[in-house]
Amino acid sequence: MKIVLPIEKTSEEDLIGTSFGRTEYFMLFDSEKDETVITDNKAAMQQGGAGIKAAQTVIDMHADVVILPQCGQNAMDLFIAAKVTVLKSISRDVLENIEKCLNNQLEVLNDPHPGLHHS
Repeated sequence: MKIVLPIEKTSEEDLIGTSFGRTEYFMLFDSEKDETVITDNKAAMQQGGAGIKAAQTVIDMHADVVILPQCGQNAMDLFIAAKVTVLKSISRDVLENIEKCLNNQLEVLNDPHPGLHHS
């Protein structure tokens, strides 16, 4: 299973980012290979549409699952179309959320917000 999480920094103390589209990095954990890859979120500095561009990045990473604290409707629509399962994080601790995911202890995120649109 390929699990993607938005993260704020690349260190032993990785924290899940609170704003999906504006997070600095994405962490891909491949449970079959027991490998982790960190990728820059190129959408983070976009004027608009960061959530949509970030969602496409996650889809392009061939994610099976994405773990988030919240998700905008437009990004959620892309995840649904790509058949990426969206799970709600239980804390900001990356390793805890991965473990809970692998043990089927995270809930599906069913309440996307309308998006954080900047003028």
